[in-house]
Amino acid sequence: MRSFGSGLAASTRDDMGKKDEPVAQNGAEAGSPAGMTGQRKIPRSVKIVTWVVRACFTFVFVVNAQCALGFALTPEAYMGAYELSGVPGRVGVQGIGIAFLMWNCTYPAFIAAPRRFTALGVVILAQQVVGLIGESTIRATLPADHDLLASSIDLFIAFDALGLFLMAASFAALKITERRQPSVGSSASVAQPTFPLPFARKARLLGIRSLQNDCKMLAPEQDTRSRQLSRLHMKRTASRMCKQTRFFYK
Repeated sequence: MRSFGSGLAASTRDDMGKKDEPVAQNGAEAGSPAGMTGQRKIPRSVKIVTWVVRACFTFVFVVNAQCALGFALTPEAYMGAYELSGVPGRVGVQGIGIAFLMWNCTYPAFIAAPRRFTALGVVILAQQVVGLIGESTIRATLPADHDLLASSIDLFIAFDALGLFLMAASFAALKITERRQPSVGSSASVAQPTFPLPFARKARLLGIRSLQNDCKMLAPEQDTRSRQLSRLHMKRTASRMCKQTRFFYK
């Protein structure tokens, strides 16, 4: 196989216009973790806005969870504010608390990774809009002689409006900041090879052509069995080389 090595080296030097040393060095870099994984650094502005988003959504989540647990665990303390009494009133307040807990199940995942779970952020904002519209509609249709109930609903409307403003503003700021940073598209960057794909294809072609030339250079006086064995060995070598090239450059 001495002719194969020299043929491949000559073909690489002639066709690529470069020596083998830089190619081998770059290939080693491609196989190294730094060459294969190369994550882009997240800009500082994106990090700051991400933490602002976390703070706004966490504030709304904590208040909602505290209200939901209060309704579910101690409903008697809130029955009077909604003009409820007896067992039906207690069960009704507990049901509202459980609904609040279900509503807030989408918050933790988004707070943990706002840039990864963008769809959850949109869902949370949609939930907040639906709640604000529903509360405002109930308040607008409430008769005038229910001042205590009206004040309780006004408190919910005020908090939901404030929460919607904080979450929507911070979420929009995050998306705008990401768009101004072309290198920041997702939390995990895609690994890029050191060499482009056409180089890998050309390297495989050079190796196969060199093997074909070696097959032609076999001595005519060799018997048929020897020639077949030599060709088989060279084909296996070419196949192994192509697999290694695909591993590093695909």
